Amino acid sequence: MTCATYEVPPGFQLVSGGSTGPVDCTAWSASRAIGHATCGVERPSGRIIRLLSSEPIPSPRSPGLNLPQVRDVAWDSFRVFLDVRIGAQAVSFDEYEARRLAGQGAILQVGYGPIADSRWDAGRGFRGGHALFESIHATYDPLADGRAPGVFRHDGAVYDREVIKRAAGALVLGSSKLGVGKVWAAFTRDVIPDYRVRVPAGSFWAYHVPDAVAYRRRRSTGGFSGDCTPPRSYRWGTRTITLVRLTSGSRAGMYISATYAKEA
Repeated sequence: MTCATYEVPPGFQLVSGGSTGPVDCTAWSASRAIGHATCGVERPSGRIIRLLSSEPIPSPRSPGLNLPQVRDVAWDSFRVFLDVRIGAQAVSFDEYEARRLAGQGAILQVGYGPIADSRWDAGRGFRGGHALFESIHATYDPLADGRAPGVFRHDGAVYDREVIKRAAGALVLGSSKLGVGKVWAAFTRDVIPDYRVRVPAGSFWAYHVPDAVAYRRRRSTGGFSGDCTPPRSYRWGTRTITLVRLTSGSRAGMYISATYAKEA
């Protein structure tokens, strides 16, 4: 679906987010991404994204949703494919900008400090981890509702690119920051890419997955490659892991780590 002139309306996590609104920045950014990708045909709220996710009740230890979690909701419930680029598959800011300017919507993970120090501050002292949605048309901060004096209200503008670049690099990962010039994001894609795995010789884990991961077993291989599904996340006890299902060869149906998978 192409809709180059469509501008998704803003959505605000503290105004319309209900009881989980304060921790639903990624959910609200994903809701804007779904609206963007479908030209407004699908218009879920961030609250709906939260309720459809694998974590409808926020975990006290990590209450926000992550990009794989909202990717799964977008596909399962709205048939919108989100290309998640985190960890070893993170993109450069230059690639991020090229994809945004080409028309892809992007859920962007940031450290809020650089935005808090700019005229776009909507956090009232907040400087932690946050998520925004950006398109070629505008930057959508789920906090930017103008709820009080000094709180920026969304005005349909694209934020200064140097501010966004610094905010993306300020994302805290454990005890360090991602680093300026790097980006963790999820992009809307009109065409779902094909994926293939390449597993080197040695051992790998095979996962048994009915609805969630039940167990895993170590397997040995002389190396193999084959087709697979796009990555998706699965619950495994108290954590979430990202897997792919093999779709070709003698191991078809087996679930393995998505770290072996790349676009064909």
